[in-house]
Amino acid sequence: MSVYQLTLLGQEWWHRFPACVLRNRRLEAYQLVDLVVYRVTTISRWALAPVGV
Repeated sequence: MSVYQLTLLGQEWWHRFPACVLRNRRLEAYQLVDLVVYRVTTISRWALAPVGV
């Protein structure tokens, strides 16, 4: 492999890599938000149950 080919490979990898990482992070963030929302609704339901809501 020539240096030019390696450079192209490197550029291609760098262009592809951040998208995958960002997509992953975005999914993790959504999952975290889902978990927090789920916990908050569950806790509030449990807390408000004796009140009759």
